[in-house]
Amino acid sequence: NAIFSFVRNCTSLDLRHPVHLPGKSMSRPSVSSIGAASVNLTKNLIGAAIFSLPQALGRSSVLPGLLTMLGVALVQASSFVLIAVLCRQYGAQTYRGICSSAFGPRSGRIVDFLIATNSFFVCVAYQILVADFLQKAVQGLFGWDSVSRPALIWTCMLTMTLPLSHVRDLSPLQYTSVMGLMIIGLVYLYVVSDFFENFDVAQLNLGSNLARIDMGIFSTLFLCTETFQAHYNAPKFFRELGFDLRAHALTTAVSFSAAFLLYSSFAVAGLGLFGSNIVGNVLRNY
Repeated sequence: NAIFSFVRNCTSLDLRHPVHLPGKSMSRPSVSSIGAASVNLTKNLIGAAIFSLPQALGRSSVLPGLLTMLGVALVQASSFVLIAVLCRQYGAQTYRGICSSAFGPRSGRIVDFLIATNSFFVCVAYQILVADFLQKAVQGLFGWDSVSRPALIWTCMLTMTLPLSHVRDLSPLQYTSVMGLMIIGLVYLYVVSDFFENFDVAQLNLGSNLARIDMGIFSTLFLCTETFQAHYNAPKFFRELGFDLRAHALTTAVSFSAAFLLYSSFAVAGLGLFGSNIVGNVLRNY
């Protein structure tokens, strides 16, 4: 109730006359539609982390896991709106600018450090995921069963990750990004359709993992927190929506709701298919 009250109060603010600090300006860009912004934000939220959610649900069981996922989505959505409120309050247009305006110019370095640290661990996670897929691919395509996993990781890092990290303009990658989202969509449809085709088995697996409370819920909490993160882009979306907090809050509600529905249904489907045998990357169960 507190979260919904917060969002409702935010959307009632009059943003036709934003608050500015001395020396700050908020230039009004071309305004994006709520529909277009919702699609783009949903694309930011949905990623390869979806493959780990069935195991995350299995760590805490179905009902506590879904409640945890919903709670995380609400907290993350409200904080996404809160960032826009701070942009309005301080006349900032970037994530770094909010911290610099609130705590002084030097505090922006803290944000830089946190972004770099988060990006590093995200990169490590993706390297592990790519190694999973490559290992399965070379076994299936070429029959190479004894390929060294460290060799795959180093090859991927030196030939793809390292060069891409030095590219200043990533806009040409928008096409491969769309391709990646299409692949995730196909995987989602495949797993969910497989779930309904094997519904009898899925019912048994879900029934045996329906509800329990143990320390596994903290693992679920961590994994779900990572999947609902797009906060570094909150000022950008707020700017593209013409500094309209009502539109920003509505965009946030639509996108986070869509992400929750996709994530929760995929997690239930994966756990139902494989039960206690589920692994970190659900595709490795096939």
